[in-house]
Amino acid sequence: VLETEAPVTESTEIAAEETGIEEESGSADSHTNGNPWLNSSLIGNVTEATPTDPRQDFHLYVNKEWLLEAEIPDGDLIWSNYSAVSKETIKKAIDMLQSEELSGHDAELIQGLFRLYTDMDARNETGYEPVRGTVERILAADSIEDIKELYLDADLKEDMSNLVGVSISTGISDADSYYVCISAPSLIMDDSANYFKESEYGTMLQDYSADLFVYMMGRLGMDEETALKCYDDAIALETMLASHIYTNEEGMRSDFMEKINNVMTFDEVAGLVKTYPLKEVLEANGLAYDGGYIVYEPDYIRSLDGVFTEENSA
Repeated sequence: VLETEAPVTESTEIAAEETGIEEESGSADSHTNGNPWLNSSLIGNVTEATPTDPRQDFHLYVNKEWLLEAEIPDGDLIWSNYSAVSKETIKKAIDMLQSEELSGHDAELIQGLFRLYTDMDARNETGYEPVRGTVERILAADSIEDIKELYLDADLKEDMSNLVGVSISTGISDADSYYVCISAPSLIMDDSANYFKESEYGTMLQDYSADLFVYMMGRLGMDEETALKCYDDAIALETMLASHIYTNEEGMRSDFMEKINNVMTFDEVAGLVKTYPLKEVLEANGLAYDGGYIVYEPDYIRSLDGVFTEENSA
């Protein structure tokens, strides 16, 4: 995919007049009338013979020459001027992290983390051992109390999902204040709609994730049949959750930001559930305070009482 940033031009009416483009739509197979639709950002879709019309595809009209000449560098999936600037910025950041000129406690911490992250020899030698204990604890949990104990273990907060996503951000309608934002977690099949209506992309994600999970668990000693059973259980759980999570299409609607802007206090957030230990989870993660919270999907949070049950813990 080639991404471009169109330069500033005159209005499309003026551009059309100067290039002699008629007001009538293009022929049925010319792409200039949107039929059939052409994704002009995909390599190979645009040729010298491809007609342009600023009213139908302004991106193609302005950037056709660039699209014909640009090449995606090896190792990149997309390319644009933004990509080039991003790559240069990353190089500068890496050079800075490897520099001996930085000084101070914070610099030492960041550089130390960078060295650990990029030391592939040490990571390969360590292998799966750092996660083995966590995986064994998760697999051994067979009751609500066991799962709750995992959720409240501060040492595991970076290693496992507790059915809610939490982030810190400025307010949707109050950019001068920070809020704790509570949302649904990410899903294996990305879009909640994929759990109820089969799609090529959803099927691809499910198959890929299954293969990856079976492989990773196999490295930890789990046989394929057991791994597939665990994976199927995860999909079944997410299917229960997905009916209360906004679809990607809903997230594109004009009223979406208004819908998710549900500002609450800590007590109001905790009061959304009775059995799911949301209050304790927030406290265990250091996120209980007297400031504001934004709950993106209150109905989803309420639904956790019906999911966090002894029946589902087995």
